[in-house]
Amino acid sequence: MTNPPKIRNDPYASVSKLAEYTRAGAIRRRSILKRLKFPGGFPPRWYAGSRPAIARAIAAADSSCLLPVALSMRGDSSGTDHQQQLRGACVTALDKIIDEELLDLMPDFAGAGLAARAFEVAHKHEKLGIAGVTVSVAPDVIAESEDGRIGLVKVYLNQTHGLTKETGEMVATLLELHAEKHYSSKSVDRKHMVVLDVFGGNAFFAPKSLKRKRAELTAVCEEMADRWSAIKP
Repeated sequence: MTNPPKIRNDPYASVSKLAEYTRAGAIRRRSILKRLKFPGGFPPRWYAGSRPAIARAIAAADSSCLLPVALSMRGDSSGTDHQQQLRGACVTALDKIIDEELLDLMPDFAGAGLAARAFEVAHKHEKLGIAGVTVSVAPDVIAESEDGRIGLVKVYLNQTHGLTKETGEMVATLLELHAEKHYSSKSVDRKHMVVLDVFGGNAFFAPKSLKRKRAELTAVCEEMADRWSAIKP
């Protein structure tokens, strides 16, 4: 007997899927919505195992801590073929950051008086609501100053669908909205709302034209919410 497909009744999107949806054509948009609504068919999270190490390296402003992690993963032949493939993907991401010195793209948090640290897992479950869609922003690094300023970093790990300037700034805007909602007592520091697109080799910051970006995000989420009920397995 076939089990019924897992279903999300309410509209939902991760940052990566929202960014991809923004620039996708009609057929791809329908496919993205189907995968979001019926998550049982999602592909594996290829680079998830590398994310904690990357976050720690960004917080420490030191990529040298990535090398032993990459070496350990590269030398680990245990597990199934699939598990080995996942480790190989993580090594690819770590090598990309090390070889291209991508942490140089990050702002100087310490120089600006902000103390950075990798996000606690519990805080990454905080969600953002936009036009009827629950968006999982899940920042990887938080930076705070004694005078109440806050910055956030999102590590974007997608080798197939890289970020453009438009979608990169959109994700950085999501970080700013996330900070405004969940850290309302803090002063959002736009210069330190940054998205690191690892495979694109770029960093994107929250734009000055925040009102326009928020309007674009609202319009995209409204479309997703309007189409949600009509999406079938």
